[in-house]
Amino acid sequence: MSDDPLYTEIQGVTLDGKLWPSAFHIYLASRFPENLPIVEKLRNTRDVEVAKKLTNDATPLVAFSDWEEQDLNCLRDIIWGKFKVSPSLQDLLLITGRAELVFVDDDTVLGSGKDGKGLNMIGTVLMKTRTRLSKLAA
Repeated sequence: MSDDPLYTEIQGVTLDGKLWPSAFHIYLASRFPENLPIVEKLRNTRDVEVAKKLTNDATPLVAFSDWEEQDLNCLRDIIWGKFKVSPSLQDLLLITGRAELVFVDDDTVLGSGKDGKGLNMIGTVLMKTRTRLSKLAA
């Protein structure tokens, strides 16, 4: 998993003037908007497995009644932020054309799940990002 581009960044990802190890770290931290100690621990933890364990062991201080929508919006913002600043990533995404993008991962929400029947939110957001980039390029 540590070689997966979702979990690793060569230069990190900057959000609101702060450097994060990866977009996935930002995504994990979004579940704790009012818990600065957890957010800072996540921001300073390079290892994805350690970051996941931190979030699994902690309880969000804010419960969103519309968590799926909140989750999707956060994911959309993070992925757009990652692609809008990187022409090389834009090119890689745009050359996929109209292909369906599937994030193959055991996670049944973010990815395809073990059985291939997951929600594939990352794949869906990547396809929407590709459409948005295509419209900007036209």
